[in-house]
Amino acid sequence: GQRNKGMRANSWADLDGLLRLGKPALGLINHLLRETHAHILILSTQMRESLRRSGLNGASVLLIPNGVDAGYFHPSPKPLEQGATVVCVAKLRYQKGIDILLHAWRSVSAQVPAARLLIVGDGPLLASLYHLASELRITGSVEFTGLCADVPRQLQRGRVAVLPSRWEGMPNALLEAMSCGLACVATRVSGSEDLLSQGECGLLVEPEDVDGLAAALLRLLKDPDLARRYGQAARHSVEQFYLFEMIMYQHVDLYRLIAKQKAMWRKKAEQERSYVWNLWNR
Repeated sequence: GQRNKGMRANSWADLDGLLRLGKPALGLINHLLRETHAHILILSTQMRESLRRSGLNGASVLLIPNGVDAGYFHPSPKPLEQGATVVCVAKLRYQKGIDILLHAWRSVSAQVPAARLLIVGDGPLLASLYHLASELRITGSVEFTGLCADVPRQLQRGRVAVLPSRWEGMPNALLEAMSCGLACVATRVSGSEDLLSQGECGLLVEPEDVDGLAAALLRLLKDPDLARRYGQAARHSVEQFYLFEMIMYQHVDLYRLIAKQKAMWRKKAEQERSYVWNLWNR
């Protein structure tokens, strides 16, 4: 139901279900994590905070974000479209908050009649979202592309990217938009908050905040120089921290660490068995 969806929007993964098992179960899980020298791989600082609050502290926590292919997702040398185009790439489901975006867009299109919203993606809510756009009388400024194989080209049509999610892990869609040099507007959820936290690549708004989302989009549409600076900074951030190759090497380093630890534990176990065997045979 709607209530459960809202609750899920404010939680991360299945930690709530884990916590409902109670403190004894949580203590046992922490004990097993310590005994096995486990590592928990997370994607965002919000995930780290969720783990801390849950008391799940028996494992080493490593933050490795998603990466992006900056050669495939790159800025267009020349804008494919003139004018104020906003692009949203998303699976059309409740989590992504496209209904919130459409309500915000009614205010945006009223103040910037030339603005266009490009919604790239397919999903179970396509028909209902198209109907909502019709009810809001904004179909003239909204294009639903459906499922597209040429996502970089669709992103290159825009000046601004928007992702109004109710919750996320680490959104690839936002990384891809940043890699294409778009100024970004996103909700303050896991992953998106990390990508835009410094306020140099775009603007953050609260989930479900129609007015705040509209204001952020209008700010960038009415100030092309600011949008250009944000877009350049977004591309620079990707090149510094989120290149696919860089993220891959972080994973490789983690696997090497695990392999090294496993070899050490095996050697220690063999030494202990040898010690016990020698004692037994004295």
